[in-house]
Amino acid sequence: MTISTNNSTITTSPSAFMRVGDQTLRDRQNSFAGVLSRRQDATASTQDKATQAARDFVAVAFIQPVMKQLRETDNAAAPFAAGPAEKKFRSLLDASHAQHLVKAANFPLVDRIASDILRAGNRAGASALPTAAMIAGASADLASPSLKLPSGGFAR
Repeated sequence: MTISTNNSTITTSPSAFMRVGDQTLRDRQNSFAGVLSRRQDATASTQDKATQAARDFVAVAFIQPVMKQLRETDNAAAPFAAGPAEKKFRSLLDASHAQHLVKAANFPLVDRIASDILRAGNRAGASALPTAAMIAGASADLASPSLKLPSGGFAR
């Protein structure tokens, strides 16, 4: 890496922090930027876009609220308690962890929502990106009568 200043040029070799496991620093930065901006890949297929939208929905609607509650119930002693910086950035950390958890856990709910998004997109005749209305319609389909409990409720 080369750093140029007004009077001189400094050349350094990549240090240990530039590589963490199999993922380079640039990959980690792109992942973080994706969480911040909800960036879309232009070359991704409609199925991939629907799956990513479903993952984002599950992460934001189900995983992040649980993580937030867990962090709020943390009653650690002073040396181990969260500092001001951690309190400021914990929501970004939770968002990143939720995205990774949903992707790694392979929730069946993600597949169901993605298929509902695709079905809603096909009914509309659009192959564009999934919209908030499609996601809302897909999540409304999850509450369809075919998924409700039998009239007798749970057996006791």
